[in-house]
Amino acid sequence: MTNDRKDLNKVIRMKRETDKSIKPKLTEEERKTQIKKWTTFYRRNIDIYAEDKLRIKLRPFQRIMLYMMGVSQVWFGICSRASSKSFIVALYCICVCLLKPYTEAVITASTLEQGRKMVEQKIKNELIKKLSPVLKYMYEKGMITIKSSKDEVEVNFFNGSSIKVLPPVDSSRGSRATLLVYEECRLLKKGDVDSIFE
Repeated sequence: MTNDRKDLNKVIRMKRETDKSIKPKLTEEERKTQIKKWTTFYRRNIDIYAEDKLRIKLRPFQRIMLYMMGVSQVWFGICSRASSKSFIVALYCICVCLLKPYTEAVITASTLEQGRKMVEQKIKNELIKKLSPVLKYMYEKGMITIKSSKDEVEVNFFNGSSIKVLPPVDSSRGSRATLLVYEECRLLKKGDVDSIFE
């Protein structure tokens, strides 16, 4: 019996070695081309990135919302209660920050406390600690940091991206943003949005 097991292990080892020799290694140029292709694919299909890379299980309507956010210049979600609005917004911001280095996402809510709840409950407690093992690993290794002060809440990523939560007040004026998110925009005054954020 032990000889059979040794022979089997030998066959498996030889098979692994031949499989390695069959697969040619990519050159540096081919590797860069593959990275560009996959990055472009995931940037155009953020819903697939969230499921495949971050390992977050999404429902079909959530996938559609994420996809539409990713391919639109301006996107409005008209949703009822319990339709995961804040969850999708938080997930979208995280995906964009991970896929596009040096992204400066600004989420504005009618009050800073509402925005703080989004970061604490949705980003930190749900997405990072419960739903995504990848985000949890990044958070534990210090690749994602969350800091909170009385004036703002900020999530920083290892690639230079950040998510800031700012209220629509004059002290928020002057913050740069490559991605603007208006949480419950129906509660915001158009004058504040135009003069402070736009």
